Amino acid sequence: MLSRAEASGFGAKFPLADESAKKEIYSKHSPLATSSRTHSFHWDLRSWRSEYIGYNCEEMACYLSTFKPLCFTAAGRQAVARFRHPPFVDASCRREPDFESPYPSISTICHGDLFAPRLRRVDRIAFLTVKRHYPGHDSAHWRLVAALEVAERFETHQAAADWYHAQALPLPSNCMVRENAPLGVEHTAEPRKDLREWDLGYWKRTRRTGVFLACRALRLRLHEPPVVTKADLIAIFGKVPVTRNPPSISETQFDKLVCLFS
Repeated sequence: MLSRAEASGFGAKFPLADESAKKEIYSKHSPLATSSRTHSFHWDLRSWRSEYIGYNCEEMACYLSTFKPLCFTAAGRQAVARFRHPPFVDASCRREPDFESPYPSISTICHGDLFAPRLRRVDRIAFLTVKRHYPGHDSAHWRLVAALEVAERFETHQAAADWYHAQALPLPSNCMVRENAPLGVEHTAEPRKDLREWDLGYWKRTRRTGVFLACRALRLRLHEPPVVTKADLIAIFGKVPVTRNPPSISETQFDKLVCLFS
């Protein structure tokens, strides 16, 4: 069985966002990858990792969070068309979360100390957009954009920046270090905002709580993500969850939600 350090290295070599690569890797080593059970692939992956890599799945927690996508406003949709941004990235000058990084990242610049400090390695987070009339659907709804798993936790943004540099990767936009400037307001959903004041607010939150999470994408769809209706949420959670302070959810609820990607 691999040690945790070896397991971490294994994950770094084979990022889970690469669907075809991970299926090839796990099909060679895991009988679960070819199981006839009806569970989604990420369930098989969790079982395989517990057996072969040695993670204790009892330690895993699951959460549900929401964010405002770039296509939320007319100005954001103009930025999508002008700069060819994916429509369902975050809307701000510091993408939070930053789904476009090879290791998507979560920090404290949006929820402050309410969310990121609660996360640990192997925790999982499902990200919905806020509710709105998005194109292609008649009524207001949510979109399911990502299911992430925490790969690394850092107590400071500088430690996170050092790690990304060591992987020869660009810094995520929500990594608050001096060398990493914010996006221009023309790349956001609110181009009339004062960029300096906007970014200063993020710096203040980072100074209070510097936790930063680098994640692996279990599922990620920045173009045409699945529609999630009120009926879907009630079927899974028994209600429409309140996500201002992202709630913990059960593994079963996480699995059911992620199955909407199918």
